[in-house]
Amino acid sequence: MSSDITTTGPNVAPSRVPERRRLTNVVVTFLSIGNSGEEMLLARELADIERCIERCRGRPDIIRETIEKGDLVLAAHRFAINDLRAALVPVTQKDIAVEIADLMLAFPGKDDLAEFIPLLFEHIMVEQPTRLELAAACHCLRCTKKFRPAISEVLEELTEVAFLRRIEPFAKLEANLDKARAYLAEMEAERAAELAKPRFVVQPRRNPRLGYSSHFRFLLIDRHDKQKKVVSSFVDADRVVEFMKTADPATTECSDETKAALIEAERDAERDRDAAADVFPSAG
Repeated sequence: MSSDITTTGPNVAPSRVPERRRLTNVVVTFLSIGNSGEEMLLARELADIERCIERCRGRPDIIRETIEKGDLVLAAHRFAINDLRAALVPVTQKDIAVEIADLMLAFPGKDDLAEFIPLLFEHIMVEQPTRLELAAACHCLRCTKKFRPAISEVLEELTEVAFLRRIEPFAKLEANLDKARAYLAEMEAERAAELAKPRFVVQPRRNPRLGYSSHFRFLLIDRHDKQKKVVSSFVDADRVVEFMKTADPATTECSDETKAALIEAERDAERDRDAAADVFPSAG
């Protein structure tokens, strides 16, 4: 189907009837879903895919499930979505001219419209409605008014049909699905790189003064389990050294940061021993 919603030519009126019927079906289809419908919520979620990715960081299965559901919606409404995408774009001068011409023809009379039509044209240009909004507004005016509408009535009707923009997420569904797939591929690549590393890593506790277990100085972290990543906690450097003697180096890593922290912990322990010796000197 051509992306043009309107056409021009000697048989312009009959050729636009199927287009308008198709747009009417599009509006009915997506508005019938409702604001709280599962498909509407899914389309909105994909429209804000960056936020969805951030919320589901570390859970590619959720993103994969969202994409699968989106593919089903796209397959079920592909033709309607194509029509919607073609209609939810800013109007061109040609679109405005055609719609105004049809609107004026709907109210036959002998009035001189030489000054009225250019003025109406300019007002519509300022509002910059979408093709769908302009077509819907003019359709409503043709079907409900008994006399040619004033410019204020045309602008009021454009405001009334602005609610159609809430179905815009469906127009961008295919593009948003492609974006979600790209994010998913990136997440899976990061996950694969993480799985290639040793599963466990010993690291110093970054905020030792915060939390219930503030006396723990080192943690054994499970890189693969994002839900419960702390496997064990160590109070002092000696416990870490003792653990590392029995740990499998193929699966357990002691980072440079941990090694530096161990050296610092040993120095702290030595200072504490020296301080204690000064306070409680050995009898001699």
